[in-house]
Amino acid sequence: MELTALKRPFIYFPLRRHFEQNVHVPHRLARYGAGVRMEYDRTDPEALAHAIADGLKRPVLYRDVETDGARRAAVRIARLL
Repeated sequence: MELTALKRPFIYFPLRRHFEQNVHVPHRLARYGAGVRMEYDRTDPEALAHAIADGLKRPVLYRDVETDGARRAAVRIARLL
């Protein structure tokens, strides 16, 4: 998410059999239009080189990452008090 917030192009390789990295992370990144997912055991050097080159050519159009989470949490907690 840091790379998404900073609007940096990136490639990511989720750990195999890691539920969060294979379900939640790709879902969240897709909502922001961020990152290119690749599979470690299915990526050869040529495919990686092409993915890097393609990523550097594309404009970064990620949605803005919300930065007011602490404020929103404080408002919700204050309502309970």
